Amino acid sequence: ETFRRVFPTLPLPRVVHPALNCTAYDTLPNIEDPAVHVLRSTRRVVLSINRFERKKAVALAIDAVARLPRDVCLVVAGGWDPLVPENTEHLIELNAHARALGLSTRTIAPRSSDALALLPPDHCRVPTFIDTNILPDVDVLFVPSFTENQRNYLLSVARCVVYTPANEHLGIVPLEAMYSRVPVVAADSGGPRETVVHAKSGYLCEHDATDFADAISRVLAAPETQWREMGAYGRERVVQHFSLDAYAQNIEAVICDMLETPTSVSAVMGILLTLFIVCTSATLYLCATYL
Repeated sequence: ETFRRVFPTLPLPRVVHPALNCTAYDTLPNIEDPAVHVLRSTRRVVLSINRFERKKAVALAIDAVARLPRDVCLVVAGGWDPLVPENTEHLIELNAHARALGLSTRTIAPRSSDALALLPPDHCRVPTFIDTNILPDVDVLFVPSFTENQRNYLLSVARCVVYTPANEHLGIVPLEAMYSRVPVVAADSGGPRETVVHAKSGYLCEHDATDFADAISRVLAAPETQWREMGAYGRERVVQHFSLDAYAQNIEAVICDMLETPTSVSAVMGILLTLFIVCTSATLYLCATYL
């Protein structure tokens, strides 16, 4: 859809989707980690994972949860850099927005952060050791700069992952959720149209808080058997279409198809371009993972 709008005169290209490194999500969370202990909730968890940027439309998730019964905890986790003004400003904006709707909030301070003054006033620090006192439940829990262990824990307890950006590129979060067997509620535009199968691995919604709230309610109200079936369908879809193995097979198929065509400058350039894309994607993935 986006390609046709931007390049109306060009033929639709063959698409090789980015891949999810599935093995990174096979590790069980360490529940003895104090940074995980502070995330516990007795409520049903609805999870939003996104950088703290305004274009991610996380306020839509807060508006949707505000329409639900108070037995739900929305966890807003994502990348947060104290050196990026938009990150620090938008976290405070989202916190204030939730409170303006009458929702209770808490912000978990990053363990390594030395910029506590940039966090909302409701922040609490992760203790060095597990505190036997259980923190009271809140309606919205903010987790800036979450760790890999926190991410794996949240995906293991979430009943639903909500993905709010409109006209987003492919989007890795729905793939993370589906591989973790968690149904996804996402905006019916951009990448989620290619990753989320409506009513099978989750629901695609209009960019409207009421529509999102209705879809989240359907996931939360689903019988356990149906909920597990949606999760299993999503995981199998990721393995078959968005894993590293699937990515390698698709790239190989594209290169083989080009090699079968008559040799020409365009074919050679196509192969070189494909190799460049593969190398660039791998480099960006490694940088995002390890740096």
